[in-house]
Amino acid sequence: MSAWIDPHATQLGGWHLVSPQGTIEITVPSHHPVGLRKLVVQDADDEVIGWTELRVLQRAK
Repeated sequence: MSAWIDPHATQLGGWHLVSPQGTIEITVPSHHPVGLRKLVVQDADDEVIGWTELRVLQRAK
């Protein structure tokens, strides 16, 4: 699956393999703006599996 963060439609690390627990690990780029964002997850056919709100609290140093 792939993960994206809006509002800039930034893909987060290409394709991710889902763990046996049903999770993926993503890293928000350090240049991404602070604030409320939408995290979108898509399958191999580019169909949206789901989305949730994500709050970026600070940029990495």
